Amino acid sequence: MIGKVTRADVIQHLGPPNQTMTVDGDDFFMYTATVGSRTLDWADALSGFGAGMQGRPYTSAPRQQQTYILRFDGVTGKLKGWGVR
Repeated sequence: MIGKVTRADVIQHLGPPNQTMTVDGDDFFMYTATVGSRTLDWADALSGFGAGMQGRPYTSAPRQQQTYILRFDGVTGKLKGWGVR
């Protein structure tokens, strides 16, 4: 994907980034995504069911998130690299 995908391709497939910045002529797109966990999905379902049976509202705990950073060449717009934080 590096050297082939452009900024326009990424925006078309993922939508607009959560944050952008330009450093040394390169553009950086940052996307935030929630980390999926089947165990937490089950825990939320069971907790929600239990709270519903007791007539109480249920709000799940915040989930861990990862930030994906994509670096694009400022001139050609092609992907130069990426990282996860």
